[in-house]
Amino acid sequence: MQAASAPSAPAGGPAPFDPRSFSSFALYWLGDRFEGLPLQATTRRDEPLARGEKVRADFVGFIYGDCFASDENGCPPPLEVQVWPACVRSLADYKLTPAGEALPHERATVRGVPAAFFENGLRLELYTGKATIVIFGLARAQIQRAAAALRGANALASSAPTLPPPARGALNGTLACGP
Repeated sequence: MQAASAPSAPAGGPAPFDPRSFSSFALYWLGDRFEGLPLQATTRRDEPLARGEKVRADFVGFIYGDCFASDENGCPPPLEVQVWPACVRSLADYKLTPAGEALPHERATVRGVPAAFFENGLRLELYTGKATIVIFGLARAQIQRAAAALRGANALASSAPTLPPPARGALNGTLACGP
């Protein structure tokens, strides 16, 4: 398994997030560079549940490439891989109406695990082990290539050609968080 390279700390600033030492859930990334896009940032969000919300932000993000905003609205990076604990983000979490209608998506199997494309193919979610891998991009074909290139970033992740099957309860939203 190729480990994530440790980022250096800015002079006088806090130490950056190091995915190699992360042990809460398996992390997957694309290495230091993917298809000419350098790894620009590794982020960690772990926020408490906000009042009135059903889902909290709890993920590690790997951002590849830069965007150049043409206005104050900004722009998305060309490619981002987020890894969430499956107990926080699962396919069962996507409901549009009180009647329980599902968010439009296309089901797939990617690297041997259940997956779903959302947003006209510009977001792919893979459901593996106790993790949900979310890939955001600007083109479906590149997102598919990124999914094929995913590899473990910490000791909990697999770098095998097929990913581990989802843990019991991961797909239907009943997987409990915790050890």
